[in-house]
Amino acid sequence: MTREFESWARSNVRTFRNGPGKTVGKYLSALAGYDHLRQNSDCLLLRYEDLMRDAAAFGRRLGAFLNAEIPVETIASAMKKDSQEGPPPGAGRSSGSSGLGGAAGENTLAVEF
Repeated sequence: MTREFESWARSNVRTFRNGPGKTVGKYLSALAGYDHLRQNSDCLLLRYEDLMRDAAAFGRRLGAFLNAEIPVETIASAMKKDSQEGPPPGAGRSSGSSGLGGAAGENTLAVEF
């Protein structure tokens, strides 16, 4: 999922206290990652603004890509949780965990519907 740069950058600076160089670098790195995925896999780019504008349409688009129904209630429930909630990245993880919901070395992300 991506977000309009200016609002994302403001949030990133405020939350993580990164300077302009690091903030722009993180965004460019994310774009490079998306470019790699786009060229080498079947992926879907989602925009945060689309989610905020029409959660039901967003859910239908994501559901069509995943070939699964995503109830709007599920989206509403997920949106109640703050993305910055919980321990900072890396805190509380064992050294063998990838942090992606799988065992060390796995490139998986658990998504529940």
